[in-house]
This record gives sequence, C-alpha cells and structure tokens, in this order.
Amino acid sequence: MPLFPSEERGRVDALAALTYGNPFDPAFVEREREILGDDYEPHGTVWSYRVGPGDAAVMSKLGAVAERLVDDARVRLLGRTRVSETELGLYADLVVHTLFERYADELYHLHVDPTPARRRVRCYDRFQCDVAHFLRIESRSFPDGLDAPHLFACFFQIRRAFGLIFRHIIGASRPAAELRASVWQSIFTHDMRRYRRSLYRHMRDVTTLVVGLSGTGKELVARAIGLSRYVPFDPQRETFAGDLDGAFHPLNLSALSPTLIESELFGHRKGAFTGRLRTGSAGSRRVRRWARCCSTRSASSTPPSRSSCSACCNPVSSSGSEKQPSVGSKAS
Repeated sequence: MPLFPSEERGRVDALAALTYGNPFDPAFVEREREILGDDYEPHGTVWSYRVGPGDAAVMSKLGAVAERLVDDARVRLLGRTRVSETELGLYADLVVHTLFERYADELYHLHVDPTPARRRVRCYDRFQCDVAHFLRIESRSFPDGLDAPHLFACFFQIRRAFGLIFRHIIGASRPAAELRASVWQSIFTHDMRRYRRSLYRHMRDVTTLVVGLSGTGKELVARAIGLSRYVPFDPQRETFAGDLDGAFHPLNLSALSPTLIESELFGHRKGAFTGRLRTGSAGSRRVRRWARCCSTRSASSTPPSRSSCSACCNPVSSSGSEKQPSVGSKAS
C-alpha cells in the first residue's frame, strides 16, 4: 500500500509543487484551485494586494488540507517498514508546507516589528518540537536542509520577502505580476529546493541590476531584494544571528562625480587622489556583511566606466517604452 492513497496523490503532488513554487506566478493560483476544488474562492488570476479576506481565507484552507494530509501520512509512515524515496520527499514537502502555514502569522509579526527578533524568539521552542515530531522518525532519512534552525531562518526570509513584494509592489496587471515574480526569483532563484539546500549561502555574492524609467518603482524593487536577505538563526541563543536593520543602503549616484562613484563602490589605491597617503578600503567592504547597497542614477549623470560597472552589474536590456522596471541577476 502506498504512503499516499491514489485519491490523495494529486493533491499531495500539487501541494509539493506549491511549497516550492513562485507565489506570484499565475501557475500558483491554478495549483490552489486544483488543491481546494469546490472550496476554492476566486481571488484573481495572480496574487496582488487588495483589501479583503480572500487571500487569507485561501491560505487558511490550504493549511488545513496540508495538516490533514501530513497527519494521516505520518501515522502510515510509523506503521510501515518500506517507503520509497519519492514518497519520503513528498512527505517532507508536506511537512514544510504545514509548518510554514502554522507559523506564518508569528513570523509576519516578527517582520512587522523586528524588535523581538533581536531577543529570544519565543515561538522557536514550539517550532523545534514540531520539526522533531514530523521529521525525527526512527530509520527514516529525509532531504538535507530540514534542520530546525535553518528551516526557521528560511521561513522568516520567505515571510519577509512575500510581505515586502506583495504589499509594496502593487498592481493587478500582468506586467505588475511579472515584476513581482521576477523579484521573487531574484531572491530565491527558480529552484527553491536547491536554494534551501545550498544556494542561500552564496546569494549575497549575486548582484542584481534593476532598470526602468523614472518613477516606475526601481527603488521599491531594490528595497524588497535588499531587506529579504537570508539571516541565520542561532539555536543556542534562540535569536537571529544577523542585524535586521541597516540591510538596505540607497545611494544616489547623480549627486556624485564619476571618479567618486568608482571610489565609493570599488575603493581606491594609494595615490589615486592628490595628497592621499594611504590605501582606502573598498566601499563594498564597508557595507556590513548581511547588507546590500542600491545605486540609482538619473539620466543626466555620467556612469562610471564600463570595466568598473561590469564587476557589480549584470546588464539587462530595457526598452524606453517599458512601464515596469526589469530585474536581472548574475552570480559574480
């Protein structure tokens, strides 16, 4: 007998895809409809900010479905000796979805008011017990990256990223929806499983160039990316190991000369300026380890040299008729 009965397997597969999907992709809404069936309440073809209970109601129903499926699967898992790797992977995906929905509200409050996150996070004890309840099963081996501190840090990052994108990059049009989806992918890449396993360690080395006309929201996009960085969780102190403040540093390049821009972004060597007696430190190293810097430039300012820019930017083509900024990422 399989771990998931045939009548449940379709929902389980859809929930697993939903767990690691891009919430701002139209396919995400289609999977919600598939999972909830007749209980689905339409809330648009894409996730966009509106005043009303529709979005919260959908997530509450999805959480209830996941809770029931994972509880039933755990009982069957305890009573079986042989389970395929595919079934164990689906079970782990259900656990991840269930735990995220269970703690989503508390993580959101930590995002809105980060002061408690600097002290002991009280809900972590319960979270750690829930992880052990679902995933510490004798003779069962689950995928990497599901230890409680890392999973808690990932959940907090996802909750912050969703709030920053959902509530600040608004609009129900397809271009706005595509922009939100691009920002999400810039933070988590197109493969969130791989991000959870390993890429989260390296994303601070990935640079992002946001281009668009004046007034289209480039700084909103940059702020969402900068404030959505991964912050490790310290299980000994039960608090986050990084400073949640000062993660975003806007820099108006139009107020600086080209040579000063290069100096601030890339540093300078002794003798670069008249009377300079020592080597200056690179501006990028002055930003704290977990921080990101956003640079903006007006049409009238002169950019630094192409050789300098290529070290920090991944150029993305942008036509003058664009009404939404474009987002591009590239590992340095």
